Amino acid sequence: MVWVKLLLPAGYEAGSVLVKRSQSTTYKLGGIVSPVQQQYPLSQKEISAPTLPNPAVYEADTAYPKESHNALNTHFLSGHPIAFTAVSPFEYFPTRNELVFYSVIEVEVSYQASARAQDAVRLLKQDAFVQKRLQQSVDNAVPQYYGTRNDGIEYLMIVDGEKFDNWQPLADYYDGIGMNVFMKSVSEITSTTPGADTQDKIRNYIISIYQSNPLRFVLLGGDTDLIPHRGFYVNMGGGSQVDDDIPADMYYSCLDGNWNTDGDAYWGEVMEADLVPELALGRICYNSDLEIANQIYKIVTYQMIPVEDNIRSSCSSVNGCGTAHLGWRLYGRDDRWRKHPWLLHRRSAHGLEHSHLV
Repeated sequence: MVWVKLLLPAGYEAGSVLVKRSQSTTYKLGGIVSPVQQQYPLSQKEISAPTLPNPAVYEADTAYPKESHNALNTHFLSGHPIAFTAVSPFEYFPTRNELVFYSVIEVEVSYQASARAQDAVRLLKQDAFVQKRLQQSVDNAVPQYYGTRNDGIEYLMIVDGEKFDNWQPLADYYDGIGMNVFMKSVSEITSTTPGADTQDKIRNYIISIYQSNPLRFVLLGGDTDLIPHRGFYVNMGGGSQVDDDIPADMYYSCLDGNWNTDGDAYWGEVMEADLVPELALGRICYNSDLEIANQIYKIVTYQMIPVEDNIRSSCSSVNGCGTAHLGWRLYGRDDRWRKHPWLLHRRSAHGLEHSHLV
């Protein structure tokens, strides 16, 4: 499957998708394609028998998969709706042992206004920073936005009020390189911000700062005894492998919705999660003042005197889509797909690029 990410107009949500495939090549296979095997957690010692071919698939004369895409959903980045889907450039015919590859795929997405999309507009930002993030995140054209800097909080530090002096050197460092930093204590947030529990209050406070400031980075200074995580729900599909308390801080950086649409005891169920973060968020855990000082020393030293040999010797790869060409039809025009790097970089005074701030 090839992932497709298309930017939609603000205030709208994807409704349906139409996939058109052409320029096919048929390959004769020497045997059947093995079915995907059941996934198991690493902690499970006993593995069941291998998954056998499903007769409904392998004995049918029709192509697999039946649908050329895996449905459609919309997430929001700083108020901008992005339609997500995945399309298959292949068709598999098990009874004929044939695989058909389509080198040209055209995707059409229809969209309409919705209450959910209108609610996302409260987080809408249209500046050069968001434009760059969108260009690195979606496959179609992004409108031109102007303005690179606004006055206000850019880096928010949420820490223990009794540890302000310990965190001050980190705030001073980022302030010294031109970033507007603000520290706030957990106790002050929980005593003045509305919310159902501590997690809800902290998230609501982050949202309030984000809406009125050019906030880009959030640091959670403390373990979960100070700043509780929001436990997320997952079901592995086997029935017995269920966890409703997966620790995750996405709750504090992905700010659309409330992660619990139906209001039950489970957070982050299917269609409840917001998978596109508005912020870069990190957490520093510690057991002593010395550990705080050590962590700050490492962060500052790495940015001022980076280990250049390690940076230059590292390598990463991104899977492409072979020789397939993907074309998008949106906003009444055709845009040719091109690969964008997904990491957001910041150039330092040393000329090196860092992918994130802590």
